Amino acid sequence: MDFPYISTMNKSAIRKAAYQLIIKQKYSHQTAFDQLKEQNKGGLQQLADEIARFPSPARQKQYDGLRYTYVGLLALVMLLRVIGLISMLEVLNLAGPAFLFFVLIGILVPVLGIYGALTTRVHLYFACAVLLALSLFRGLTESNFDLTPLEWIMTLPQLAAAVLGFYLPTRLRTDYQKKVMVRHTPQGEVKALTYVFEDDGAPSYSDELLDQNL
Repeated sequence: MDFPYISTMNKSAIRKAAYQLIIKQKYSHQTAFDQLKEQNKGGLQQLADEIARFPSPARQKQYDGLRYTYVGLLALVMLLRVIGLISMLEVLNLAGPAFLFFVLIGILVPVLGIYGALTTRVHLYFACAVLLALSLFRGLTESNFDLTPLEWIMTLPQLAAAVLGFYLPTRLRTDYQKKVMVRHTPQGEVKALTYVFEDDGAPSYSDELLDQNL
């Protein structure tokens, strides 16, 4: 399968192609890398880094508990925000369109995180975590950290979701190694850099495959 848009070596384009191969078509990371590297000869490091963002099936299953906890926390954050906005409707004296705008802003970030978790778009974890952390920091500083016990309790789901949003991408990442493959030809030894992903049951390279710790 060809991905002509990859030729730009754009991160977004690489991510889309890798998503189709690894998540949609269930190709191994190694197969995805080997297929896409022909169209990314000038950016193998970037290609490997983007492919590594996607978890292997085993890694995904290992962290299912935390992923669903993350989804549950975001759903709770969204519910609390909607309830808070509704309770403040009279105080803020918002008209229909203005109120709708604040509701959409309040639920957009949690929805983004839930969508990322359920569709294995791991890059959205970090984006959601940053937005949650900024929102939490802004709320705390504006109140000078003078919150009631109930208000502190209500911030815990958002704080926990932000922490998981930063943590999960580091655990779901698929590791790879840079190796140098040495081939013997009539003209002498030819060395080529290759990337070997951990989850694919990659073939056993001979002793001629030297790890150069690059």
